[in-house]
Amino acid sequence: MAEDLKRTPIEGVHRAAGAKLGAFAGWLMPIEYEGVLAEHRAVRQRVGLFDLTHLGKVDVTGPGALGMLQRLVTGDLSKIGTGRALYNLVLNDRGGVVEDLIVYRLDDARYFVVPNAANAVRVLRMLEEERAPAPLHLMYHQDWCFLAVQGPLSVEVTKQLFDVATQLSFMECTETE
Repeated sequence: MAEDLKRTPIEGVHRAAGAKLGAFAGWLMPIEYEGVLAEHRAVRQRVGLFDLTHLGKVDVTGPGALGMLQRLVTGDLSKIGTGRALYNLVLNDRGGVVEDLIVYRLDDARYFVVPNAANAVRVLRMLEEERAPAPLHLMYHQDWCFLAVQGPLSVEVTKQLFDVATQLSFMECTETE
């Protein structure tokens, strides 16, 4: 039932824009507005805004963050610098894929891990189990609104709020206000 679902902080904006809302991985999320084909064309030709609030959002901070994440994901995070991100897999003990996720390196000892909604709690539990004995802090931000602007005009749209967007390329990130 819809009452049992988590809700995005901008649900009212979606409703006002005519979104069809539906259950997705425990969340009430916009499924479509004008239809899949029209929205696909808009993002491929112009720009689209995606509400990704349902995704997991975990800060991993502390001197042992890199080592702990290296044990958990398949990619070599030591090869990416601050302000870069790397697509990764999390495997089980038999080598099967548990999750695909992105890890952002925000600082030498601070990372931002973004798993998919369906496995966010599972990945958080794996992070908690893996962090011992390193002195690490995990912060799960399930209440954060998380938006993605995608399409060929995404930089033009985004730079109106965050001029620094013009300086970012694929899989780069920055913190700004």
